[in-house]
Amino acid sequence: MAFPGPNIEGQTMTLENIAPGTGSQYIGLQLTLANLTVAGDVFVIPMTFKGRLDSMFFSVFAKATTAGKAATLTARIRSGATTTNMTGGVLNLTSANTTPEGAIVNATAITGLNKFNRGDSLVLTSSALTAFSEGAGYLWLEIVNDDTLDAVARSMSMFSVNP
Repeated sequence: MAFPGPNIEGQTMTLENIAPGTGSQYIGLQLTLANLTVAGDVFVIPMTFKGRLDSMFFSVFAKATTAGKAATLTARIRSGATTTNMTGGVLNLTSANTTPEGAIVNATAITGLNKFNRGDSLVLTSSALTAFSEGAGYLWLEIVNDDTLDAVARSMSMFSVNP
């Protein structure tokens, strides 16, 4: 019997049909709080795929014990010479919320202007600094690779899993 070919007749495949989490990955960046001494770019990450930043948080592994210290990290997208702040994506680090080891400090919800293209950079900028004396942790970024989602959606539109 000959192979009947893909059964695509009458099927509508959208990104909603793809399992949640597909294309999502976490990137961990070690950050020593005492190194945040000057306002400006802390991390500039060249993006090699089309995607978006969905969330970010800081995970403390060495507590900050000196009171009254603070820093704000803001997520931005740089495309060519233009850098754009995201809607949300602001992480406020203080002595109080980075004191217990194992603490998680969440950034504000990212709700817009968070998409980047291949060749853009994800930039994390520091501001509102009162220099830390100690403390460290990982800055975790949840990034979705839309190139992966697009490839899965194209594959799903070509072949039916329920012939």
